[in-house]
Amino acid sequence: MFASHRYSKTTLYTSLYILWHSLFLFLCYKIRPVAQAGNATRQTLYLVISQLLGVTLAVGSNKATEKRSWKQEETAWTTLGNAVLGCLSGMGFGLYVLATSSVGMFKSTAARVLVVLFAALFHCILTIRDSRNMRKVCSAIVGAYLFVLGIDCFAHTGYFDHLVVFLGVNRWASYDAGDKAMVLHAMAPVLALVAGLWQTYDARAVVERSMASWSR
Repeated sequence: MFASHRYSKTTLYTSLYILWHSLFLFLCYKIRPVAQAGNATRQTLYLVISQLLGVTLAVGSNKATEKRSWKQEETAWTTLGNAVLGCLSGMGFGLYVLATSSVGMFKSTAARVLVVLFAALFHCILTIRDSRNMRKVCSAIVGAYLFVLGIDCFAHTGYFDHLVVFLGVNRWASYDAGDKAMVLHAMAPVLALVAGLWQTYDARAVVERSMASWSR
């Protein structure tokens, strides 16, 4: 969230891991859902399997795309990672917008899907076209969104439920945009703004220090 400009490769690896991990976890829940009462063993199994597959495919994606892309200065894997980071940022932004209301701002499922898909596609295109700057923006958005979701895993405000409801992971789940959930909702853009500004400032400072050292 605060250091994608310094550790770009790690950021892209993490983006690919999140993509594959989330995809397989989603498929597990769709193929054999867990009832509202919960099944700790099955939930743990789903989590472990999706994590292992996420790591394996993130590394495998790098090996499978070790060649030049349409951007001569970047590898195809880097372009893929930037595209995935943009998609994750757009999805996070779209879901964040929907989470403003208990019914997702739109009662129509199709409208919700279109909002998330449009945001994902828009961020993806922008990140591919200007990866240097958009990588800072997207990593700040993704990091802030995941951070508040992680907080809710311990705070239990119910904010995490919007992800489950709007993605259709669990048909028994419900989401209530109450006061406690809205505290986390308000925290996300503040964190994203701070992270984005810090990365911009730090990246500029690194360039200035490098230029100063070369001029000596």
